[in-house]
Amino acid sequence: MADGKARRRRRKPEDGEAVFHLEYDAETGIAEIYALDWFTNVREINDRIASKYEFPDYEKHYEFLLDTIDVMQGPSRIEVRDGVVTVPADLTPFKTASAQFQKLMQKIDELAELIFAMQLDATTVTLLQHFDGDDTLKNFQKSIPEMVRVLVKIDSLEGTAGNRPTGDWVRDFCVHCQGFWAEHKGGGTRIIFEQARRTRISYWVEDVFLALDRCIGRNTPVSKLKTVARDVPAYRPSGEPITGDTT
Repeated sequence: MADGKARRRRRKPEDGEAVFHLEYDAETGIAEIYALDWFTNVREINDRIASKYEFPDYEKHYEFLLDTIDVMQGPSRIEVRDGVVTVPADLTPFKTASAQFQKLMQKIDELAELIFAMQLDATTVTLLQHFDGDDTLKNFQKSIPEMVRVLVKIDSLEGTAGNRPTGDWVRDFCVHCQGFWAEHKGGGTRIIFEQARRTRISYWVEDVFLALDRCIGRNTPVSKLKTVARDVPAYRPSGEPITGDTT
């Protein structure tokens, strides 16, 4: 993380499970995003890419993909300050998110009316008394006013678009990929996309980049990757002397 805070290890999502995790710092007004909903199955991505590039350990490659998603999302931050929400340009716009909350508020209003009507009907009351001994519906009804208060607070916010240090995360992505390639495949780790000099690692890096970028709901041009990769040197483990670039 840019502020030096340790990243919390995410648990593995189950296949097809939607995962969304963020931490909100009330003092700074910043919500750190650690993951977004999965729009595709990471397992399917892993099986395809690990097989295509002949990685022997599919499980380690899967762990690598999960960590890579963290690297790709890490620099994105949503700032909430003085009633204004600043959303990085690569994330869901505030207007879109706000519309979802407004739709939810309408559904809650409809649900509250339905529950109230049910409580005036002898048949529904009898069925609830018979099957709902734990007062599940009653407890849910009690939570509705608090839910509405949360949604009203969100509805009162204004949104604005922010920028994101794209180059920083793309470079981190490249280095992260280089480290995994060096450990599990060996050979050159310079990521070169020029056709005459294109390296083996570059095909895999591009495949991972495009698959995971779509997975987390973004559409980052691959040209960003190719531009940044030009200035990323060959990978060297910590403590190993640099003796030149071997591609």
